[in-house]
Order: sequence, then C-alpha cells, then structure tokens
Amino acid sequence: MNNQTRTLPQGPALPGWAQTIEFSRRPYDFIRECSRRFGDTYTLNIAGMGDIVMFSSPEAIRAIFALPGDGMHNGNDVVRYLLNERSVVFLEGKSHHKTRQVLSTPLNGKALHSYAPSFLAATRHISSTWKDGQQVNLQHTFQEITFDALMQATFGETQLNGYSELRRELLAFVNGQLTNEMFFASVLLGSRLYDLIRGRANRARQALQNGKDPQQFGLFVKRAVNLARVEYLLEKMVAERRTQTHNGTDALSRMLQSGDISEHDIVQQLITILVAGHDTTSLALSWVMFQVLQRPAVLQHLLDELQTAQTPDGLDAQVVDKLPWLGAVIHESLRVTPGAAFVPRRLDQDVEINGITVPAGICLAANVIGAHSRDATWGDAERFRPERFLEQDITAWMFLPFGGGIRRCLGAAFAITEMRLVFAHLLTFWNFTLASGYHARPAVHGFLIGPAKSLQVLVNRKNINHIVK
Repeated sequence: MNNQTRTLPQGPALPGWAQTIEFSRRPYDFIRECSRRFGDTYTLNIAGMGDIVMFSSPEAIRAIFALPGDGMHNGNDVVRYLLNERSVVFLEGKSHHKTRQVLSTPLNGKALHSYAPSFLAATRHISSTWKDGQQVNLQHTFQEITFDALMQATFGETQLNGYSELRRELLAFVNGQLTNEMFFASVLLGSRLYDLIRGRANRARQALQNGKDPQQFGLFVKRAVNLARVEYLLEKMVAERRTQTHNGTDALSRMLQSGDISEHDIVQQLITILVAGHDTTSLALSWVMFQVLQRPAVLQHLLDELQTAQTPDGLDAQVVDKLPWLGAVIHESLRVTPGAAFVPRRLDQDVEINGITVPAGICLAANVIGAHSRDATWGDAERFRPERFLEQDITAWMFLPFGGGIRRCLGAAFAITEMRLVFAHLLTFWNFTLASGYHARPAVHGFLIGPAKSLQVLVNRKNINHIVK
C-alpha cells in the first residue's frame, strides 16, 4: 500500500475483489452497511475502478457537484465497454457542454409534453394483449414501452415505422450489454474489454459495408456483431436523413441542425441515448411497482388520487403530471431503490472536500445509496414513506437518483414524466398481484441496479366501463 492510499479515509478491510463481489451480489445492503459503519465519508475499492472516496453528506455532495469540469473526468470506468470515447458521457469541456445542449431539447420542455399521448398509447397497446389471471413479466413490458418512447425522442415519430430492423438490433445490443456478467467482464478486463469488442465490431462493420456476413465466432463476438449492426444501420439512417429537411425536435434532427457534429459522433450520441435511457426507466418502474404492491395503504391512496385524472376518453396526461401523491411515491421508490449506487468522478488534480483531500488519479463519488439512507437527512430513512416528499424541502444534494452537477442525467425529466403516465395507466385499468414466491432481490445490471429476476405479476382487468380503453 502506497502513501497516497494510506491518506484516504478508512473503508472496508476486504480486498478489492471481495468488495466488488459484495457490491455486485447485494449492492444496496453492502453500501448501507458501509455507511452505517464508517459514516458519511469512506473509501471503497471496486475492481476496474480502484479506490473510490465516497461522500454522503449534503454539504459534501453540494461541493462535489460544484466542482469545475476541467479538473476531473467521468470515473465510471467499468462502463467504458458500452460506449465509444466520443459519447457525451466521456466528452469533456466545450465539446461536452455543446453536445449536452443539443441533446437536451428532445428530452425536455415542449418536446417532452408532446410524447404523453404516445406513452399512454404504447402502454394501452401492450397491456391490451393480457388475459385475466395471466402471469406477466412486467419488467419486459416496461422495457418495450420505454424503448419505443426513446426511439420516438431519438428519431422522431414519423420515422419509427420504417426502422423495425434497427429497433430489433438495438434491443439485442442493449439487453446483451446491461448484464451482471458484462459488469464482471468489465471489472476483470478493464480497457481490454473495450478494445476487444471495439476491434471486432470494426471488423464486423467493415464486412457489412462490403455486403458480407460478419464472422460469428470468438470471445464476445455476438456483442461485437450487435454493435456493428447498430452502427451500420445508424450510419445509413444519418446519411439518409442528411438529404431531408430536418426541422424536428428529435435528437437526430437537432444534431443534424447543429451542422458541426460529425457523422461518427452523431451515431455515438444516438447509441448513448438509447443505452443510457432504456433500462434506467424500466428498472425504476419495476421497483416502484414492487414497492407499491407490498403496501396496500400506499396503493389505495394512489388509486383514490388517480380517479381525479380520469376522463371519458381515458387519463388526462396534464393532470397525471401534477398528481402529488403519485410523484411522491415515485420519488420515494427512487430514494429507497436508486438505479445507480454512486456518481464517480476521476480527478485530474488534488481536490479538498469538507476538509478531506482526495489526490489526483483517485475517484471521488457522490454516494447515492448512502445519501438516500442517511438518518441525519431523512429522519427515518429505512422506512418507505412517500409523504416525506410532500412534507419537507428536498434539495439536489439530499436526493440524487439522476446524479447532479454538469453531468446530471439528461433524461431525468423524460424518465419521471414517462414513469408517471405508464404507472398511472396500468393502475387505473388493471389489478396486479405479485406472483407467488416472487421477491425482487437487488443485483447489478451493467451499470444499473435492478431486480435480479424480472418482476412477475398476475394481472386482472378492472371493470371501468365509463373510460374508453
């Protein structure tokens, strides 16, 4: 152990590989146990990332989010196999700022409100195939709904029908990458995993461009071929869209309008939106449904409130967007079961946070699970109590399911709006019961935390004759 390591705050005595296994096997409990034992500041060691100095207090998190971007870079090294170095996730400085500005428009404001009918239509379409008493994999349902919503925000509604092949390849790519196995592969291989997949993907894409089938054998070759097919189809789409008038608010139109983002970079940002935004929302919906189905009083309060949003034509999206108890339940679920464990930044220079010096080269992190589990902040953090979001002022340094600072999740508003509408529709028209023996044990999915096994429920249609289904 070198001198630099000795100066870091105390943390678990387990070696890095053992901490990594504990984190992967029981992410919430492991971080909460460390926070109870070591307090607001301690050091973890995660294989593939090294030492990470974790901060949980609102004061420290506020200081971290206020740090200038030129003194650090994205520290989430274990997800580099997923995204190209030109992704907005890894861009720095002016390039990062400009790309964020371009990508924020289709995920916020007027564009966001325009998606409400399609959120409801997709939910209605998929759930209409259910039969009374059927056991449904609800997580897969959420994946279908959220992915199609992202496709619309990314490519525009009028473009979707012609891209069934792209949709199929994108789903195969995303679902194949966000797994516990790929998390461990990234931990074990580090940058070599990125180099391996990237090299084989480049060769596969070259074969596709030459009208040949890519080779289908070798380590990680399936994932590399998936990536190559996605990039190849996206390159064709971008080239086609360049010949058209692109005045829409979707992400692709916005990047084409900017005029100075290369075709290669456009492809990488499109992949980023679809990778980062797909399972984050579907897993969050799985968690909130699981939390609510275990608490009849919370569910009944929701059902009573949802009656105020019902109209002869279905749900009023504008009313749903403002329902206080629905919002509080979703936020409380994000507090108790956040999708990300921590938000890491790797330092390019020494930084002092709350009197603790973190040296250059080390990761510091806003500890999301620790901050959300802190009794000094929440009073009774172990309880699932949605009303806390209606009773107290919640700051961005207490509650951070979407990160914060200059790298806060671009799709935060998109995700919350989508969750409200999808959840509201399902609870209005269907009764749900957890399948016998089902329990949502947390596990790491790539860079996210979700149920180890997909959420399984029994469904029964409600008899609501006065609402058009």
